[in-house]
Amino acid sequence: MFWHIFKGKFHRTPPARGKRAKTSNLAQANMLMMLNQTIQAMLREGCPRLLVDDTDFVTSVRWCDGLPDLFRPLASLCPETCGCKASFSASCPPRCQLELHNSSNASSS
Repeated sequence: MFWHIFKGKFHRTPPARGKRAKTSNLAQANMLMMLNQTIQAMLREGCPRLLVDDTDFVTSVRWCDGLPDLFRPLASLCPETCGCKASFSASCPPRCQLELHNSSNASSS
């Protein structure tokens, strides 16, 4: 049995049957394995891992940018790796915007 959310409540989804079930289960197992490998690599290597695997393979969203319904932007944890020191984006921590502003004022004077 799998669980899914419908209108804010958890519901059971009955397992698929036949050939579709085998394909679905295999695809889910592969996704979970790939996700676990990505998580373990990030835990082992830290922020530099984002230079190798910068995008979530399921949603095609950059880890640095995040996806509000699924995961927070990693830019707050890894601002330099995510490029926040070079150019500010909405996913960057506010301190980066201040640092960019200060550095641009220092270079223009």
